[in-house]
Amino acid sequence: SSIYWNGLRTWEILKFPGHQSQYHRSLNHYYRSSGSSYEKESAENLERSKANWDPNIPDPPSNFPDQATFDIAKEEAEYLSERLLISCNRSLLTYLVNNTSPVDVTFGWLHPEKESFPEHLKTQLRHARNFSETMQGTALLYNLLLAEKQISEKRISDFRERLSVWIKNLQIRESGLKRWDRQEFWKLISHFNVYLSTQKFVNNWLSLLLDGKGITNPVENEEMRNLVHHREYRLKGKRSRLENQRHLELWSGDAGTAQLDFRWGIGNQIAMDIQNGLGRGL
Repeated sequence: SSIYWNGLRTWEILKFPGHQSQYHRSLNHYYRSSGSSYEKESAENLERSKANWDPNIPDPPSNFPDQATFDIAKEEAEYLSERLLISCNRSLLTYLVNNTSPVDVTFGWLHPEKESFPEHLKTQLRHARNFSETMQGTALLYNLLLAEKQISEKRISDFRERLSVWIKNLQIRESGLKRWDRQEFWKLISHFNVYLSTQKFVNNWLSLLLDGKGITNPVENEEMRNLVHHREYRLKGKRSRLENQRHLELWSGDAGTAQLDFRWGIGNQIAMDIQNGLGRGL
C-alpha cells in the first residue's frame, strides 16, 4: 500500500505531507478528540480529514461499498487524466492516457505509435530498450554459471541456447547499439543516484559486449564470466550461489532472467484502464 500512497502523493491527490502511519495516527487523534469512532464518523472529522486530500476527488458511487467494480467511470477517468496533466505532464503515462489508444504490447518501445511520441519520451525509450536488451545477458550468463556449477547438462544446454538467441537478437540491432551514447544514458538517469559500483559493473559489461568487433558472446569470454561471478560475490558475499554449495542447492533453475520492462506492464494497464473509462477502449 505504501507504493500506492506515494503514487497518490505524486499525482497530488494526497495532500497529507507525512508517512502513511503518521496519517493513520492523525486520524486517531481526530476521532479521540471528538469522542467519535471509525464506525461512526462525525461531520467535523470528515471535514478535517478531507483537507488531507484533493477536494476535487469525485464522489463515490451511491452503491459503494456494498457493490463495487474495478471499472473506472468516465468522471473518474477524466479526473485522473487531469491529475496526470497537472502533476507529471512530461511522463510517458500521461502521454499515453491523453494522446493514444489502448494497446497491449510487452514493452514500451514496441508501442505502434512510438514515432509520434515527443522527443524526450522517444529518447528515454531508446535508452531503456538498449539497457534492457544488453543487460539481460548478465542474468542469462549468471544462470549458465550456476548450471555449470551444478553440472546440470539440461540446464547448461538450455541457457547456452537462450544466450545464443539473445546474441542473435542483439546482432539484428548491432549498428544502433554500437552508436548508443552511454554517457547520455548515465546523464539521463543521474537523479536516481546509482551506486558507483553498479555503474562500473554496467560499463564494464557494455564495453566487453559492444566495443569489440561485432557483439561479443559471453559464453566463451572469461572476462565476462569473471565479471558476473565477482558481481554476485560482491553483492551476496558468503551467500553467493557460486561460492556456497547450500545456496546453490536452493537455486530454482531460473534466477531473474526476465527482460527488464521498467514496470511497463503495470503502467500500461493503468493507462488502459483510464483510456477505457474515457471511452477509448480496445
